Amino acid sequence: ESIIGKDTINTLPMETIDAFRDHGKAGETLIQNIEEANQAMSELKEKGIDIDKITQKLENEGIDKFSDAYNKLLKSIDDQKRKKD
Repeated sequence: ESIIGKDTINTLPMETIDAFRDHGKAGETLIQNIEEANQAMSELKEKGIDIDKITQKLENEGIDKFSDAYNKLLKSIDDQKRKKD
């Protein structure tokens, strides 16, 4: 719920979507609690945690997973098409 915002996209497992439907609350929560978020980021930096490096790594891993899944989907479609030809 805390990462809902205008012009944002997030993919979720079906279990998470079902849980949100059951007891989640929709709203533009991304812009709430900015001070606390900034404080948390400052604390991470003070502890020597490189959040930019971590987020870049997570972004790259996410892109790889989506790319792999997409390529598998295309291969599956191509395989099915070849079986019919």
